[in-house]
Amino acid sequence: MLHHFEWINDPKKAVKAARGEISLVGGINTFDCLLRGTPEDVYQQARYNIEADVDSIGPECAISLETPVANPKAIVSAAKEGY
Repeated sequence: MLHHFEWINDPKKAVKAARGEISLVGGINTFDCLLRGTPEDVYQQARYNIEADVDSIGPECAISLETPVANPKAIVSAAKEGY
């Protein structure tokens, strides 16, 4: 079973609550981080999710077409560094 979750739910607490019974997907804030933040902001949020053991990192919801392309690429960079 998959559960798509929002950043407002702390990834560490969400992983603990899931107890390995649900796979967590998402966790990257789409408005404040992806749309309005810097690639470093996105990278740090992605690393936080990775270190919390979220199963699949990505936007918490659909992203704006005005999102700077460097920001979603920062998620990929964070995952390539080590998952």
